[in-house]
Amino acid sequence: MKLMVEATSLDIEKYQQHDIQALVYGLKDFSVHMGSYLEIDELKDLMKKKGNLEIFISINKVLFDEEMDTLASILKEIDKLEIKGIFYYDLAMLTLSKELNLKTDLVWNQTHMVTNYQTCAYYQKQVVNYAFLSSEITLDEMLEIKKETSMKSIAMVYGYLVSAFSYRHLLSNYYEFLNQEKKGELSILEPVSKQKYLVREEKQGTTFYRGEILNGAEAYLTMLDTIDYAYFREYHISSEEFFLVVDAFASVKNQVLNEKEKEEWLEKVNSLIPSTYTGFFYQKTIYKVKKS
Repeated sequence: MKLMVEATSLDIEKYQQHDIQALVYGLKDFSVHMGSYLEIDELKDLMKKKGNLEIFISINKVLFDEEMDTLASILKEIDKLEIKGIFYYDLAMLTLSKELNLKTDLVWNQTHMVTNYQTCAYYQKQVVNYAFLSSEITLDEMLEIKKETSMKSIAMVYGYLVSAFSYRHLLSNYYEFLNQEKKGELSILEPVSKQKYLVREEKQGTTFYRGEILNGAEAYLTMLDTIDYAYFREYHISSEEFFLVVDAFASVKNQVLNEKEKEEWLEKVNSLIPSTYTGFFYQKTIYKVKKS
């Protein structure tokens, strides 16, 4: 298994000091809720310094007609570089890839939709070689996808999960209504579920993150021999804490632990950042409409 980090910094040397194999960056104006965004010239400069790191680019927004020519031009430049793969959300990327005859691998990244092996198999026939598995499916379902397809799989194991995204600038509207100075981030409490969320506004829109950190340490131990990449989101976690977590995960990726060693390691990881949760690794996402 390789460790993949959604990076918040262009200082690639700080990642090279740790046992990290891949970094993911957003493409400026064509990505949403990423740790950092690169222009094409910055990407070219980054590739000169990457060493053995695999670099992935995320184009995870809805694409509009007026953007297609600009994106096509940028994709031609990206395809000349040693980019490992392009995360995509909009299916227009499949058409562009074929029309431009791109050789760079594609990563199916439609968030809540990457949930089953049948659809993965379909996209693999469309020459898509990676799948970023939905965080709303269980560990068993992730392992089933890996068993039934030869697609390279990516599973998020640590960080704040994206719950929702809106192209509206909700924080701007909120602070304008209150006649207050705008802030780029806000913590809110949903009144019915009492669930906390982080709200973050950027140029492209507004992202809602679950207010607790996903901690997939236990699931990670099961994934080690099956899932290809473990994904870490650095956003909103201090660098010191984040790299302690990454180093802890890296320390066991090539080991076979007995039950006592597993318990000790899990206790260590869980103590690094308290008050985390295990997401849907062991809980199916079954929602029912409440009767009033």
